[in-house]
Amino acid sequence: MEAPANAATRMALFAVGLVAVFGAALAIGRYAVPAQSELPAAPAHSHQGAQTDGHSGHETMNQPVVGTSMTADGYALTGLSGPERTGITGEVSFTITTSNGVPLTRFTSSHTKDLHLIVVRADGAHFAHVHPTRDAAGAWKVDWRAPAAGTYRVFADFVPGDRASDEPVVLAGDIQVAGDFTPAAPQPSRSATLDGFTVTLDGELGHSGSDHSGPSALTATVRRDGRPVTLQPYLGALGHLVVLRAGDLAYTHVHPHHDDAAGSAVAFAATAPSSGRYLAYFDFQVDGVVRTAAFVLDSAQG
Repeated sequence: MEAPANAATRMALFAVGLVAVFGAALAIGRYAVPAQSELPAAPAHSHQGAQTDGHSGHETMNQPVVGTSMTADGYALTGLSGPERTGITGEVSFTITTSNGVPLTRFTSSHTKDLHLIVVRADGAHFAHVHPTRDAAGAWKVDWRAPAAGTYRVFADFVPGDRASDEPVVLAGDIQVAGDFTPAAPQPSRSATLDGFTVTLDGELGHSGSDHSGPSALTATVRRDGRPVTLQPYLGALGHLVVLRAGDLAYTHVHPHHDDAAGSAVAFAATAPSSGRYLAYFDFQVDGVVRTAAFVLDSAQG
């Protein structure tokens, strides 16, 4: 009867050894896999091949997806930091680096600024368009107070001064603000009322997969007490429009028509990367005060 007992003992010891080996392998695997970055590495200006837009489930041929990556066109958004909780005014800071890892210090002014910074919560709430300053070492900084808890996307929109092209580059990263999070649920709206002004956004937002030819036209009109008001120039134009795709906050380049010398309406040309819901923010200036009207619109299927 002694031999069977010894065999059982040996089998038990062998099983314990296997558990230890596999446990060690799992532990090594857990720490050997590199951590994923905060944002998906979607190319911001690549024009080769097809991309999945990540929103509607359809592929869009040769359509760049902008504003979802910390790297694009050989540039990177590095060292991004900001306030980690609400109720305090802190500093949003970051550096734009080249492909060699060197801070970029040459920028081409666009709309009177070297860099435009957009900060917005992931659900589209609490939009802010601010302009940081850059120190001699190439670090950008601006004071910012988080109005509520949540994940905030930070967009750096700039034209590099180390190349001949005037095509803007958009890099993006996330800032986490601790606290009780209450999500917003944006509903379609083409009209906004703020500080006695009524702002409407007319026109359809086309996308690259639709049958339209060229960018679509959007027109923002500002009225007070039912009457059109005269807009004041702001950042080299009568108004500025930022359009983001709901969900992944893909960034749409919007170009104002600069032939609008004066008036209460501003026309824009824009092409969305796909069909779906979009968040639009219109900055305008009246009586020396800059205000932002927010809209929610849908880009129809082709």
